[in-house]
Amino acid sequence: MRNILRRAAAFLAALTLMLALSVQALALEDERDLTPLPDSFFDDAVIIGDSVSFTLQSYCEETGDLGDALFFSERSFTLRGAVGGASPVWYQGRTYFIQDLLEELGRKKAILMIGVNDIGQEGGVDVTMAMWETLCERILEQNPDIQLFLQSSMPMYASTEHDGFTNDNINYYNDCMREFCCAKGFVFIDIADAFRNDEGSLEELYSADHYVHLNGEAAPLWVEQLRDPANYSVDPRSLDHEESA
Repeated sequence: MRNILRRAAAFLAALTLMLALSVQALALEDERDLTPLPDSFFDDAVIIGDSVSFTLQSYCEETGDLGDALFFSERSFTLRGAVGGASPVWYQGRTYFIQDLLEELGRKKAILMIGVNDIGQEGGVDVTMAMWETLCERILEQNPDIQLFLQSSMPMYASTEHDGFTNDNINYYNDCMREFCCAKGFVFIDIADAFRNDEGSLEELYSADHYVHLNGEAAPLWVEQLRDPANYSVDPRSLDHEESA
């Protein structure tokens, strides 16, 4: 009996050591340089969004932040429209599907923040995620070497929540995008927390219209969040190393 107990104790001790080493290995695997990403990281990026992104675009075009990133912010832009053709992107007097625009530009990073206009429509988040699946397949079919980054959707002002367009639904949508990126090998950028108040809705200081749009106060914070490697689901610097290898 004593031998059995000793063996069991030894087994448990070994198992505990193995678990500890596994946790340590996982921690070491994702040790990343947490200094802000340089503007050069965004030099080969295309940043596409709906009207919420106008604030970021205007600010960066004025200040030069985020390097040579190209911005495309389209009013009332939806994933349904991007997939079905009703929401084109304008560039140099022409309209493009997103996958065609990225092929035309030839850049290596696509940073996307769209879909919040879809989640309150019929089918909600589930249909919106199906649209992501279709759009990303089309992008990669024409741009197999591009790196896809999905930004979290911003919180909205609490008093204007309605139907399926609520902060709870936005949070659920962001969780689904994170899982989608993990499953597909894309990069999720979680920037939403920085703009929330204690109740989980859009902070008054950053609201332009008591709805979903952001004001000038939010723009430098947005840039700061995009530069912060901790907000990325994988080490963003490792992506540039892979590309140059």
